[in-house]
Amino acid sequence: MTQDSKVLTVTFQAKTVSVEAMAQVSVDKAVVADQQGKELTAQGSTKTIGITVPQGVPGDLNHDGKVTIGDLAIAASSYGKSASDPNWQQIKAADLNRDGVVDIADLAAIATLILNR
Repeated sequence: MTQDSKVLTVTFQAKTVSVEAMAQVSVDKAVVADQQGKELTAQGSTKTIGITVPQGVPGDLNHDGKVTIGDLAIAASSYGKSASDPNWQQIKAADLNRDGVVDIADLAAIATLILNR
């Protein structure tokens, strides 16, 4: 190989997280070989990746696969919290309309999901 080439694709799954994060994946040294066994040492590389929170069912705040009164209770306990709250990463899933605050609109949205199931 004489130029940048895609020779390997790595797929992995991060452990389940409740807060989105960034991480770095590094390969310090890789040895690859062609069909004739000729080896080549590839230069190391580092990639920054984003780790996201699984979205699941909108409004399912307790992650049980359905929207119930339990989810409404979780949202209600975060009522009035906003994106400026230090715990926002843990409670932002209750902000269904993504306006940066857990308010009556979010509680009504969860209640509607419960009634329409």
